[in-house]
Amino acid sequence: MNQKNITIFVLLILVGYLAYYFGSKHSSGNNENLFVWEPPQDILMSPSTNITDSATCRFKKSFNTFFEKKITNSELNPPERIYYIIGDDNEADTVTFVDLNTEHPKVKTNSGESELTVLNDNPDTITLIDLGGINDPAHGFSTYKLFKKKGILIYSGAIDYFTIIGPITGTLEMGYCN
Repeated sequence: MNQKNITIFVLLILVGYLAYYFGSKHSSGNNENLFVWEPPQDILMSPSTNITDSATCRFKKSFNTFFEKKITNSELNPPERIYYIIGDDNEADTVTFVDLNTEHPKVKTNSGESELTVLNDNPDTITLIDLGGINDPAHGFSTYKLFKKKGILIYSGAIDYFTIIGPITGTLEMGYCN
């Protein structure tokens, strides 16, 4: 990986950590659960299940951050700020991985299909990055950490719309896979 890719990966890790930190300490200051999603019956994994070649993953909630100058009726000239939002996702929203056991796995999302780069692969997890946005800020870039034996996916994404239409955004999601 070159220096630019390493820097972007480190920023993604930082966004993920900040999302976790601020998500676990919401405005009331205590550590109550914001949301609990029981495993859907159709994707409960047996103890012997191990995702090896393909997986389809679904999300229910997302934690989003935005850095922007958000103009409102009450504040016509606000400074740029970071906003934190918990979003509802449509459970039908999915990501599908294919060719996980190859050097060039692919992901299909609501916005299209991309070839992924494998950062790490071991019997328990595979960590993937979509570097498609390195030269295209509107596409952004995404990381995926798939826990093969648990059927859990952590997604982290960042998009730099700032130079095009608006805010710099970051997203963190966790979902169930089968």
